[in-house]
Amino acid sequence: MIRDITIGQYYKAKSVIHKLDPRLKLVCTLLFLISLFLTRSVMTYLLATLWLIIVIKTSKVPFRFVIRGLKAIVILLLVTALLNLFMLKGGDVSVRIGKLTITESGLATTIYLAIRLIYLIIGSSLMTLTTTPTALTDGIEALLGPLKRIHVPVHEIAMMMSIALRFIPILLEETDKIMKAQLARGADFENGNIFHRVKGMVPILVPLFVSAFRRANDLALAMEARCYHGGDGRTRMKPLHYQKRDYIAYAVMGLYMVLSFCGGRWLPLHFWVFCMKRRIMLTIAYDGTDYCGWQIQKNGVSIEEVLTGAVRKVAEGVLADEFIWGENLNAVPGLTDLLTADLALIQAEGMR
Repeated sequence: MIRDITIGQYYKAKSVIHKLDPRLKLVCTLLFLISLFLTRSVMTYLLATLWLIIVIKTSKVPFRFVIRGLKAIVILLLVTALLNLFMLKGGDVSVRIGKLTITESGLATTIYLAIRLIYLIIGSSLMTLTTTPTALTDGIEALLGPLKRIHVPVHEIAMMMSIALRFIPILLEETDKIMKAQLARGADFENGNIFHRVKGMVPILVPLFVSAFRRANDLALAMEARCYHGGDGRTRMKPLHYQKRDYIAYAVMGLYMVLSFCGGRWLPLHFWVFCMKRRIMLTIAYDGTDYCGWQIQKNGVSIEEVLTGAVRKVAEGVLADEFIWGENLNAVPGLTDLLTADLALIQAEGMR
């Protein structure tokens, strides 16, 4: 599992993605991650999936190498998914296991969360796999350049981030070597209770920390020997300049963001695994003294107007300008809190 973490590693290849400006890749990665949280729509995630497939194919990075980084987050993904699946409440109960229940809201949230986490890891890994640490440092420093006016040490921040990313694969490789050396000496990291396993990690952590401090000291001495003194007055062997392909990539990324936002906003197709959208029959009781009848009127407040307004706020995924009485609804929890004192909800019955 140690070798399965791909964030921070660089995969050398001759592709268009590798040749793109590092500033462009940083901005595009950030926008892609933002797009995953803009909306909760099937259309948004279909576009994100298509985008990742195109980028992976263009980058010439093997697909198995990209998804290998997901193995390291399997435990985190499972724990997060189970907590959301059983703890979140809302909508009808889809599955009941003893005292534990799985609701439609918990199921939908779990699916969205899992997809977001997986795509977040893949998107971040693609950036580091196609960008050298030096180029990544230059890109971060260039993007944070305006902060120099308020005396923010931009170069030092970019250098620390780059060194941290570069040390990830180095420390993982060092950990793997130490574990193999300890296993050859008879160490056991798999058997025993939790306390025994934690105690067994000491022979790994101690030499790992010693090695990390030694490498950090060697790096500091090497930087001092080369007269490194920060970013003031420093020149670069390869200055960053946008080329035609970079502007084209910006345009493509802008088109993706527009499609992602519009698709999620006006095509709110949601995931439903166990249950499809359902119709709900509401049984109500009301005192019509202060109302102008049932049907919506221009000259006064009606029962339908008040009830429809409350349902609009509760029903998820139903646009206000497209609402029609009797349309498929997703949920009615909280509806009674939005009704007036002379309008009561007696029963809500799902219609299949």
